[in-house]
Amino acid sequence: MPRRFVTGADSESSWPLTFEYRFPRLSSGIDLIPALAIGLKKKVTVARLPDAPMPWEGSIDGPDPLRVLVVGDSTAAGCGVSDRDEMLAARIAHHTSTATNRGVSWRAIGKNGHRSDEFIRDFLDEAIGHPADVIYVSLGANDALGVRNRRVAARNLVHIARTLREANPDAAIALSSLPAFFRFTRLPEPLRSTLYRISQGIERTTRLRLEKEDRIAMRRPPVPYPDGFFARDNFHPGPLGYDLWAQIVVDEFVERGELDRFRR
Repeated sequence: MPRRFVTGADSESSWPLTFEYRFPRLSSGIDLIPALAIGLKKKVTVARLPDAPMPWEGSIDGPDPLRVLVVGDSTAAGCGVSDRDEMLAARIAHHTSTATNRGVSWRAIGKNGHRSDEFIRDFLDEAIGHPADVIYVSLGANDALGVRNRRVAARNLVHIARTLREANPDAAIALSSLPAFFRFTRLPEPLRSTLYRISQGIERTTRLRLEKEDRIAMRRPPVPYPDGFFARDNFHPGPLGYDLWAQIVVDEFVERGELDRFRR
C-alpha cells in the first residue's frame, strides 16, 4: 500500500487506529480512486476501546446444547462492550437458543485488529480444534482498512470458511458482509466512501468465490445502523449493535433453513 496512507490495520500494534492520507491519487488494487485526486492531507484517530473481558465463552441453559463459534477480529473480541454476555458470540448464542429451543454453549476466537491472513496464521488451527454446530466468521474489515488486494483477501476468507467446513461438515456456517463504511460518520469524506469502495471490492470477490463452496454464504449487507448501534468510539458496535447484528445473523440462518435440523 502507499506509505502515505497508513491505518491502524496496517500493523498489529498500531493503536489507536489512525488514518493519515495525503496523496494526489491512490491505487487500491481495485481501481484508481478519482475522488482522491484533489490531493488531501488529513489525520483521523479512533481511540482504542478494550475488548470484552475474558474468557470469551459461556453457556445458555437448555436441553441438548448446541455449540456456537464466532471467529474474527475486534467484533469477535467484543470491542465496544464491557460484559462478555454482550459479545457478538453470546448474542448469536442467545438468539440461536430462542430459535431452536435448545441450550447453547458459545466461544469466540480471534484478535482485535487482525486481518484475514493474520487470523489464518494465529488462530485457524485453534478454531478447527473447537467443533461447532453454528459458525460465524467476522473478518475482512481490517483487510479493507489496510487496503489489501481484494483477490488475496477473498482467497483468505474463503480458505478460512472452507477449512471450518471441512472440520465441521454438518455445521451452519456464514461469513459477515463487510462494514458499510459509507455510513461511518466518524470518518470524513472522501475517506469514508473510499474505504467502502475498497471493502465492496473484497466483498464482491468473496461472494463470487463462495458460490463454489459447500453450504457457505456471505450474509446480506448491513441494514442502516440505528441510533445507539455504535459504542462510544462511533466505530465499533455497542451492546445494542451486537444484539441487533446477532438477531439478523440468526434470522438469516432461519430463513435459509439452516437451523431446521437443530430445532426441538
